Amino acid sequence: MNMYLMPRKLTKETFIATCTVTYAVVNTIKLGPYMWLGEVNMTSAWASLLLVPVAWIGVRNGLWLQSRVNEKLFYRLVILAMFLVGINLVWQAVS
Repeated sequence: MNMYLMPRKLTKETFIATCTVTYAVVNTIKLGPYMWLGEVNMTSAWASLLLVPVAWIGVRNGLWLQSRVNEKLFYRLVILAMFLVGINLVWQAVS
Protein backbone atom coordinates (compact mmCIF):
# COMPACT_ATOMS: atom_id res chain seq x y z
CA MET A 1 0.00 0.00 0.00
CA ASN A 2 2.75 2.41 0.97
CA MET A 3 4.75 1.60 -2.17
CA TYR A 4 1.69 2.43 -4.26
CA LEU A 5 0.88 5.68 -2.45
CA MET A 6 4.42 7.07 -1.99
CA PRO A 7 4.96 8.17 -5.64
CA ARG A 8 1.57 9.91 -5.65
CA LYS A 9 2.99 12.78 -3.52
CA LEU A 10 -0.13 12.98 -1.35
CA THR A 11 -0.27 15.21 1.69
CA LYS A 12 0.34 13.28 4.89
CA GLU A 13 -3.31 13.73 5.90
CA THR A 14 -4.54 12.29 2.59
CA PHE A 15 -1.97 9.47 2.78
CA ILE A 16 -3.08 8.50 6.30
CA ALA A 17 -6.78 8.80 5.44
CA THR A 18 -6.36 6.63 2.33
CA CYS A 19 -4.50 3.95 4.30
CA THR A 20 -7.09 4.04 7.07
CA VAL A 21 -10.07 3.66 4.74
CA THR A 22 -8.36 0.93 2.71
CA TYR A 23 -7.48 -1.13 5.79
CA ALA A 24 -10.97 -0.62 7.23
CA VAL A 25 -12.56 -1.93 4.03
CA VAL A 26 -10.16 -4.89 3.76
CA ASN A 27 -10.66 -5.85 7.42
CA THR A 28 -14.44 -5.57 7.07
CA ILE A 29 -14.32 -7.89 4.07
CA LYS A 30 -12.26 -10.39 6.09
CA LEU A 31 -14.94 -10.58 8.81
CA GLY A 32 -17.13 -12.93 6.76
CA PRO A 33 -14.50 -15.64 6.25
CA TYR A 34 -13.33 -15.31 9.86
CA MET A 35 -16.88 -15.86 11.10
CA TRP A 36 -17.33 -18.79 8.69
CA LEU A 37 -14.14 -20.38 10.08
CA GLY A 38 -15.34 -19.85 13.65
CA GLU A 39 -12.54 -17.41 14.52
CA VAL A 40 -15.02 -14.79 15.70
CA ASN A 41 -16.67 -15.97 18.91
CA MET A 42 -17.83 -14.42 22.16
CA THR A 43 -14.32 -14.56 23.67
CA SER A 44 -12.76 -12.69 20.76
CA ALA A 45 -15.71 -10.29 20.61
CA TRP A 46 -15.31 -9.41 24.30
CA ALA A 47 -11.55 -9.00 23.88
CA SER A 48 -12.16 -6.65 20.95
CA LEU A 49 -14.71 -4.69 22.95
CA LEU A 50 -12.30 -4.34 25.86
CA LEU A 51 -9.64 -2.98 23.51
CA VAL A 52 -11.84 -0.18 22.13
CA PRO A 53 -10.57 2.35 24.73
CA VAL A 54 -6.98 1.44 23.88
CA ALA A 55 -7.72 1.95 20.18
CA TRP A 56 -9.36 5.30 20.92
CA ILE A 57 -6.26 6.43 22.85
CA GLY A 58 -4.07 5.28 19.94
CA VAL A 59 -6.14 7.27 17.45
CA ARG A 60 -5.99 10.39 19.62
CA ASN A 61 -2.22 10.04 20.04
CA GLY A 62 -1.83 9.49 16.29
CA LEU A 63 -3.79 12.64 15.50
CA TRP A 64 -1.71 14.60 17.99
CA LEU A 65 1.52 13.26 16.50
CA GLN A 66 0.35 13.82 12.92
CA SER A 67 -0.12 17.52 13.56
CA ARG A 68 3.41 17.86 14.98
CA VAL A 69 5.48 15.95 12.41
CA ASN A 70 6.29 17.81 9.21
CA GLU A 71 5.63 16.15 5.88
CA LYS A 72 9.26 15.49 4.96
CA LEU A 73 9.95 13.72 8.27
CA PHE A 74 6.67 11.82 7.98
CA TYR A 75 7.59 10.33 4.61
CA ARG A 76 11.10 9.50 5.83
CA LEU A 77 9.54 7.62 8.74
CA VAL A 78 7.25 5.73 6.34
CA ILE A 79 10.28 4.73 4.24
CA LEU A 80 12.18 3.68 7.36
CA ALA A 81 9.22 1.58 8.53
CA MET A 82 8.98 -0.12 5.11
CA PHE A 83 12.73 -0.84 5.22
CA LEU A 84 12.49 -2.37 8.70
CA VAL A 85 9.47 -4.48 7.75
CA GLY A 86 11.35 -5.65 4.64
CA ILE A 87 14.35 -6.69 6.71
CA ASN A 88 12.06 -8.53 9.13
CA LEU A 89 10.35 -10.39 6.28
CA VAL A 90 13.69 -11.43 4.79
CA TRP A 91 14.89 -12.54 8.23
CA GLN A 92 11.76 -14.64 8.77
CA ALA A 93 12.12 -16.22 5.34
CA VAL A 94 15.75 -17.18 5.93
CA SER A 95 15.35 -18.50 9.47
